[in-house]
Amino acid sequence: MKVVIIDDEPLISDKLKRIMETGLRGMHTVCAFADAQTALDYIEQEKPGVILTDIRMPGITGIELAKQINQMDYGAKIVFLTGYAEFEYARYGIEYKVFDYLLKPVDEQEAIKCINRAISAFHAEQKHTEMYQIFQDYFVKNQELIRQQFVEKLFFQPVIFSEKQMELQKQKLRIAINGYRVVAVTYDRNRMPLEEESYYSYIIHEFFLKKFKEILALEHGGIFYMIWPTEEKILWKFCSKLELIRRELAQLQPMDCMIAVSHYSENLSDIQQMKKEVLKCLEYGKDTGCMQLLSYQDLPMEYRENDFFDVTEAITELIRYLRSGNKKKILEQMQKIIDETEKETEKYFNNIMELIGANIFLFLSGIPLDKESKDKITESFEQQIHVQSERKTKADYMKYWLEYIADNIQSMHNNDQDQLIQQIYKYLNDNFSQPIGLTNVSEHVNRNPSYISRFIKQATGRKFSEILVELRLEEAKKLLRSSNLKITQIAEQVGYPNLQYFTRVFTGQMNMTPAEYRKITTYF
Repeated sequence: MKVVIIDDEPLISDKLKRIMETGLRGMHTVCAFADAQTALDYIEQEKPGVILTDIRMPGITGIELAKQINQMDYGAKIVFLTGYAEFEYARYGIEYKVFDYLLKPVDEQEAIKCINRAISAFHAEQKHTEMYQIFQDYFVKNQELIRQQFVEKLFFQPVIFSEKQMELQKQKLRIAINGYRVVAVTYDRNRMPLEEESYYSYIIHEFFLKKFKEILALEHGGIFYMIWPTEEKILWKFCSKLELIRRELAQLQPMDCMIAVSHYSENLSDIQQMKKEVLKCLEYGKDTGCMQLLSYQDLPMEYRENDFFDVTEAITELIRYLRSGNKKKILEQMQKIIDETEKETEKYFNNIMELIGANIFLFLSGIPLDKESKDKITESFEQQIHVQSERKTKADYMKYWLEYIADNIQSMHNNDQDQLIQQIYKYLNDNFSQPIGLTNVSEHVNRNPSYISRFIKQATGRKFSEILVELRLEEAKKLLRSSNLKITQIAEQVGYPNLQYFTRVFTGQMNMTPAEYRKITTYF
């Protein structure tokens, strides 16, 4: 990196150059100028990262220089060199994003520390800018994929967006939906060959997406789900249009389609409830043999009140039992999922098994299980379950696989050292929002503080303070991503009552401020 020094007194600029060259140990190029205009020409061409300039100079003052550098907008860090008498004048430089001030006569050590801080800040901002640009490039190139992932998340993952977050997602993904209904389409697949089933799924998909480009659609388990934008709140008018569409589709292809319609909503957070409504309609159509258009409002009361099997909730429950290592509950829940999907197609069943696998891999990534065990679990799924074509065999292998995972988790819990570290982690997880230290932890587990310090280092490879900071910052990142709390409130909730200190710790770990982190993560 290039560091520029500007002072109209050559003796001072040369002295500062020598100080910087010695203090920065040749790691950066240091240039000194006695003329501000010459320095400005150099800055415009070379774009140095850090600029140390006198504030009072003939011709171009430090304030004017800062203004012109600020207009170049490449993130240079400017440090003003000023005397006590000029300090109030120097404060005007704040509007030009001046990084810091050094008072004359300059203390060598303080000057080196200041410039090192400026260099670190410049590098951090450049890294942040590069990362932000990578996100932007990815977003532009993969917008359709991201839209599809967003729709899948709305339908099948227990994610809760605040109203503000939802609006931001809609803006970023260019989703122009104010009011909508969920519409689901399926067809009679009984005794239908797999290739024919795939063909008709494709026909339905193409028919709706080409004819109605404004809808957001997702195919899962032989059901075509659509988020259908509409201003029509009157149900029978909306259904009349859909009935015409259903008849048109029936004329194009020799298949009996059923269309299910949810209630009207203006909030995309209602999607999963509306998904349940259309699934109840489809279940009613299957039970009664009524392959036509049905709305949730038209269903008999016993169907509306009946709890419908929700695979997303079932998998979430399975993961909860897996986390506790309760083998009996795990197998009971897995059998429930198998029983509930017994009448579904092979394709649907396979999709559910893959969905369970994906959720378990995600769960495993967040627990302190050793890498070798995790790799064996992943390999066993790919080599023993993924390849099975017969439904019963796949279901049996899945249960054996879950038992194997439960045994690994139980072994991890039963290990003496793991029990102690888990005890420590539990205490930290429960209390990291409080002003706790190593003494509090040692008292909680009835051990000597020096022993606990060594044990934590030996067991984790990290210091107690590093673990505590990580827990606090992980919770802070979660709150920044998923809540509308002010940053001051988040800082207090994670154990940093001093906002300035929290910002310094967060920035030091993440190379970006909490506000910048929140801004970036709203894109995804």
